[in-house]
Amino acid sequence: MKKFNKFYFLSFLACLFLNGVFAQGGFPDNKGREFWLVFNTNNDNFEVALSLFITGDVATNGQVEFPDGSSQSFSVMPGSVSTVEVPSSFLSTLQDGIESNGIRITAGEEVTVYGLNQKTFTTDAFLALPVDILGTQYMVISYNSLGSSISTASMLSVVATEDNTQVTIVPSVSLSGRPAGVPYNLTLNQGETYQLLA
Repeated sequence: MKKFNKFYFLSFLACLFLNGVFAQGGFPDNKGREFWLVFNTNNDNFEVALSLFITGDVATNGQVEFPDGSSQSFSVMPGSVSTVEVPSSFLSTLQDGIESNGIRITAGEEVTVYGLNQKTFTTDAFLALPVDILGTQYMVISYNSLGSSISTASMLSVVATEDNTQVTIVPSVSLSGRPAGVPYNLTLNQGETYQLLA
């Protein structure tokens, strides 16, 4: 009898949780109609190939807007992946600084976006988060940098989705002249990016 009551109690709690989630618009996911992203430094940034992979559940069209004002259209068909090549000139290059390297993706229907930053012996990939699920607090999970080479440095990047974005960063270790545990502030406008290398 105890197992039976426990099952109903847990089911009741699950229903309360799901009711609250769906009342707030459902679970956040990686599908969206607008994305802002940035590609991090990759070793010496020489001979790097950047790609975006875009997919969706329904047919739709969209645009990738690059920092120089140019753009590229894409189409998505269900069950397939569209690839958009990104010029390597939009890679972040600064060790501790602000650039205008934000890439904006918009689509008529929800899509999912993946980025690939590829170079011989060092390939990085990421899942882009849509603007409609972005929060205000993030934790960077990384590894200790090996030596002082940029090729092995841990790093983080931030891209602003709107003007006057206030960012506070609290490094957990000392890096690039920024002491551990001491917060510092940045102000970014839409499309501006900030990269910090350990």
